[in-house]
Amino acid sequence: MTTEPMRSAQGSITAEDYLHAQRLHGARMRGWLYGGGIAALLSGGVLLWPLGVTREGVMLLCGAVGGLVAHSLTWHLYVPFKVRRLHRQTKAFTHSFVYEWDEGAVRARSMQGQSTRAWTDYLKYREDERIFLLYHADNMFEMLPKRWFASASQVDDLRRQLRSLRRA
Repeated sequence: MTTEPMRSAQGSITAEDYLHAQRLHGARMRGWLYGGGIAALLSGGVLLWPLGVTREGVMLLCGAVGGLVAHSLTWHLYVPFKVRRLHRQTKAFTHSFVYEWDEGAVRARSMQGQSTRAWTDYLKYREDERIFLLYHADNMFEMLPKRWFASASQVDDLRRQLRSLRRA
């Protein structure tokens, strides 16, 4: 006789969970947008230099360096500050959430209410070693930190259920 893993997870969202979710959410976009843009500026600057267009080449190189500095300051100083501030302002994060799932839907509840969402309502999901992000749209997601799960078998069970969704 095999026993099914309990299909639930519960906990509260910490500021670190929220920050980690935001970083995971933005990771792919940052890589393509900033990496590609900065590579184009650097390449343009380097290519213009031998053609004798020194002034424009230097401007492109300075733009690339400035972009790198701005990107680093944004993601290492501003975003953590802003996310922690938003976490303090969001009273729902102080309550514990309970997520339960089966083949048809995900149910979430807290002291403030409850909801049921069919798996087909989710667009995609993203996962790393610390958290699951379940997307309703490209910019809206629910976060389920893996520390909420009582066992690795629960994490694996949710992962199996997510196979029907597109991995972001």
